[in-house]
Amino acid sequence: MDTETTGTSDSGGIALKEISDGTYVVLEGQQLGRSLSTTIIFAVAKVRGKDPVMLDPLAEYVNPDALDLFASSATDGFLSFTYADCRVSIESSGRIHIEPEPTD
Repeated sequence: MDTETTGTSDSGGIALKEISDGTYVVLEGQQLGRSLSTTIIFAVAKVRGKDPVMLDPLAEYVNPDALDLFASSATDGFLSFTYADCRVSIESSGRIHIEPEPTD
């Protein structure tokens, strides 16, 4: 499946592309003017169909400052963590994958 979804005002204008059943990537250029941590909050909210303010604070799952530092300084590797029942993976290239965890 190769589906693209465009953001709405409550998702911060984030555009996602479904690259496989239930796995999304944030389309390139979506971070312009945003920190990586802010981009992740809006993208996960969009995947979950929620308003970003309804999600738990990102800081309860990962240090946002460390996340933003990874985005600006990593040259190789990836970072992965769970946030709001989604597996979030960030490549050093800046590509962000979001995979919702199955719900019962």
